[in-house]
Amino acid sequence: MSKTDKAKQKTIPPRSQPGVGNPTYTEAWALVESAKSLAAPLEKNSFDDPETREQIREALRLNWKLWTIFQAELGVEKEDGLPVEMRSDMLNLCNFIDKHTVDSISDPTPEKISTLIDINCQLANGLIATIE
Repeated sequence: MSKTDKAKQKTIPPRSQPGVGNPTYTEAWALVESAKSLAAPLEKNSFDDPETREQIREALRLNWKLWTIFQAELGVEKEDGLPVEMRSDMLNLCNFIDKHTVDSISDPTPEKISTLIDINCQLANGLIATIE
């Protein structure tokens, strides 16, 4: 099964956009959509084509922006019920995503992109599990 198929197969029902009022679902949806955009260029089996490389860079930048939003939200101390240890773990994951994305932008490989896809999909599934 291809990475695109795996990203599309996640537990989130297909919609063009999530509804209002469920931020956890919205976050999961955004992670899966980003995973799909990261997976699409992998289907071409070659990163030599300039168009494919630009598509990869755009998908990486979009994913990076998403994770920057998560990082900004996690960095604000608030009473959201998120345990301190989980907040710390998520901030560490955001830091990893930052570094991995910079490395992937400068030297993209299918393995590097797949790592980001897997993280997004795993986190999306975990978020969905909390609202079911």
